Amino acid sequence: DDAVAQMKRILATYPPQATPPEGQEDPVLGLPAAIVNMRRGLGDEAEANRELRAALGYFEGLLARPMPPELEARVRARILRANLELNQASRALQEAYTLERLVVVTPSLHPMMAEIAFAKGKIKADQGSPRDALALFEDQIQARRFASEAGARTLEMLTEATEAAEWAGDYVQAAALSARAEAMGSAPIHIRWL
Repeated sequence: DDAVAQMKRILATYPPQATPPEGQEDPVLGLPAAIVNMRRGLGDEAEANRELRAALGYFEGLLARPMPPELEARVRARILRANLELNQASRALQEAYTLERLVVVTPSLHPMMAEIAFAKGKIKADQGSPRDALALFEDQIQARRFASEAGARTLEMLTEATEAAEWAGDYVQAAALSARAEAMGSAPIHIRWL
């Protein structure tokens, strides 16, 4: 609890600073997630959910002050993730579109399009539109095929796309996506056959 109190003091005292889009984000932005993860690590899911809602409020409060687009995009990405974790699909989708508008008009933020597409795909899959989700994931997987940052995010998209293909009943596509993930050198993605 002392560590959490100290992190909350830092959040109240030091507003996050803008950093270059290709650089590391201000560590202050990671503190709310650290608090949530700490609570989860202690097995207190109810408190973790309270902290997650508090984190969402913190990030939404940051938007009340003017900030450069790079910082705003990082704050909005945190809001998007928090809404996804809280299963607030409509709010997450609204935030994804807001973030997308910001990213489209700010060339230095274009690499964030993958995260936006991933979030929109997850929402579509969760809302029962697996074919739409699969199309979003496939577009991003293809776009990132030769990108240097592919790695973990592409693997995560392949996993989600595999599940979306399963939900859509396209087991041939699910098997092909799983094979692509294995080819990346990852552990195999296990397909749940119905």
